[in-house]
Formats: sequence, structure tokens, C-alpha cells
Amino acid sequence: MMAGCDVQACNFAGATGQDQVRQRFVLLCVAVKCKKSSKGKVRFDMKPPKSPLHASPSTLAWWSCPGVVYFLAVGEPYLAIKIGVAAQTGTKDLRVSIKRRLDQIQSSNHEPVQIIGITYFEKPKHEYPMWQAEILERELHNEFQHLARFSRDTRGSEWFNPSEQLLARIGEISVPPEQLNLPRFFCSLITATTV
Repeated sequence: MMAGCDVQACNFAGATGQDQVRQRFVLLCVAVKCKKSSKGKVRFDMKPPKSPLHASPSTLAWWSCPGVVYFLAVGEPYLAIKIGVAAQTGTKDLRVSIKRRLDQIQSSNHEPVQIIGITYFEKPKHEYPMWQAEILERELHNEFQHLARFSRDTRGSEWFNPSEQLLARIGEISVPPEQLNLPRFFCSLITATTV
């Protein structure tokens, strides 16, 4: 079990909590549809994570952690936008968790990666915060599949081409990093000097 993620705090004893989880899961499953792509090929939308009612104790521990859906952009103007999730595990605070994830992403990019939005899920508002983050991430991946830069289920499939629609949606569901006391960038460019 992961430190800081308390499965014991999860209460399925109350019918209200179970009913809410069941209802949310059923709605998500109904929302998963078979669609035709612009090229006429049949594709299936990304499925939601399984219900907490059927999850293992280790999965429940993971889903009990605070979680975020982050929106990152590369380029100025934006050339690509990444929609991903990160968990706030153990005793790490939000800044440390986000910095750790951005360090991983930045090391693979030659352009500065900036945070353009964060949607934060935590207890007690959400019984399973990381589960909620994963649900939102998958919903957004499905909603903006037509903007995907890479094939689904391949490396890079979380990167999307920017659009007014995507940027508006990010603005609706997230807050700027500064609102959570996070910097927009975790790196800085070296400016060229003349010799």
C-alpha cells in the first residue's frame, strides 16, 4: 500500500456513496461509443477506468490519492497540448508531485513545457480523487481525439493539436497554475550571449 493513500478512509458502507459511484460508472460506460473516423474506419473510444466497487485494495489505495489532470503546452504560439494525470502520493505536496512529472516530460522536449491549466481532485470532495482524475483525462482524450497528434494507444497519444475549442474547454474546467501557487514553467532557457 502506498504511503499517504488511505484505503481504510474509503467508505462503501453508506448506500449513498455506492449509489453515486455506481451511477457515475454506468453513465461513463453508456458514454463509450463505437464511432466512425473521418476515414470511415470503426474505432472505439477509450473506456473509463473500472468501478471502485470492483477494484483491488492496491488500486483503491492509488485512487484514494489526490490527483490532477494537467494541461501542458509547448511552443509559442502553442504547437501541441498534453492532457495527462499525476498523483500526489505519499507525503509529497502538490508542487513536488507536479514538478516530478514535468521534469520527466521536460527532459524529452527541446522546447520549454508550460502548465496552462490544472484540475485538482482531493478528499473529502471526492471519495476517490485519482479515479476522478483518470475519468476526466479519458473523457477529454475521447472528446478531442480528432485533434490527436499520434495514434491512440501509442507513445505520445496524450498530445493534441491546439484549437480554440480545446483551449476554451481547458479554461472551463481548470485553473491557471498560479492559482495553486505553482509556476507556469519548471525550467528556464539559457539566453545566447555574444562572444
